[in-house]
Amino acid sequence: MKKCGYCGFENDENAYVCSDCECSLGESGHVTTADTQRPPLTEPKANTMGQENVSGGESQLQQQTTPLRITIIADSATRQYAEQSAETTVAALRADILQGKITKEARTRFEIKDGDAKPRTIEGTLIQCSARYPQLADLYTPVSRLAHSGMRYGIGVGIFVNFILLGILVSRTNQTFGLAIMGMSVCFVIAVSLVSFKVNLPAVQTPCMLAAVILPAYLGFNGLFPQVLGAALSGGVLGFMPGMTVGAIVGVIRRPQIPKAADALPENAALRIAVPLVVSVAIWASYLTLARELLPELMK
Repeated sequence: MKKCGYCGFENDENAYVCSDCECSLGESGHVTTADTQRPPLTEPKANTMGQENVSGGESQLQQQTTPLRITIIADSATRQYAEQSAETTVAALRADILQGKITKEARTRFEIKDGDAKPRTIEGTLIQCSARYPQLADLYTPVSRLAHSGMRYGIGVGIFVNFILLGILVSRTNQTFGLAIMGMSVCFVIAVSLVSFKVNLPAVQTPCMLAAVILPAYLGFNGLFPQVLGAALSGGVLGFMPGMTVGAIVGVIRRPQIPKAADALPENAALRIAVPLVVSVAIWASYLTLARELLPELMK
């Protein structure tokens, strides 16, 4: 480790700039002549998180976890971002990207830490690692990011609609099974929505989660598992390309209002919209042709 002679922060052995105070480091860790004009620190900073000043001039050190640590190596210098939440860590990196301090090809390591578990690590270039975080991906490829987000929504909507249609069809011969299929899809959507938006409603969430597990088992026990599985697969296939098309269109509309990284490459928006649109038309045309042959009662 190379200890900064100005603030006491322990940097990597190959670091040339202190990650804490940004002083230039010599070979042994001492600050260079250009940085000696800074006002001296009253005492060295500790290489730790969570030190807070309290009344009376005393300091209290608290044990805190670091959910996300980002390390970037660019131009032989190392930058580290370590905050108390992933949101603030990503926000700090986003600010430096917008200021042009870091290029998209910089070597990057994301370490996601959950409690005492071993950190999960993502490594690659900055633009590769940024794809997992919308706040960062929007700086480079907003249309592509929103197209992939729309694809996920499209899959969910397609499966939900297919389950409702299957429930209506099954209700013609067995109303109990039909209602079970529709109830399963509704409960699943409610449970996922509450979890996604972090809404704490145990009186609603718990029954919906139980129903989303019990009802498929009930349908499978009564021989309807192939129909349910087929509805899920066909719904996902029918929904993912239209969802991507809508997401790309939203991305094109929103792109002028989204900040852009200085080294971001231009996106071919027309291609992002045209390709999934053409594939969507082909899939839906094939599906409707097949439906007319196998399920003529649905086309009446």
